Amino acid sequence: MTNEEKLRQKLTKTEHLLNEANQRFINEEERVNCDLRVEKAQLKYIESEEKIEKLQQEFIAYKNYTSSLLNKEKLLNERLQQLFNGKTT
Repeated sequence: MTNEEKLRQKLTKTEHLLNEANQRFINEEERVNCDLRVEKAQLKYIESEEKIEKLQQEFIAYKNYTSSLLNKEKLLNERLQQLFNGKTT
């Protein structure tokens, strides 16, 4: 085997190893990107859950507030009714 053939074989082997290393790098990069996407999705999910919880609390507070106003209005209407009934008789 000539020196040139040995160098060609060595070059071919080196290119093959380089291609394998590049493929491993690409696979690792894809895995890392996938992990980052999952992490971002998990953070968005947690943020969404927190927003939902806050909105539920605000809704409950609003519902309690409007219920309180309705009760006050009913009491006021009863008092006004009593006042008008008392004056007309």
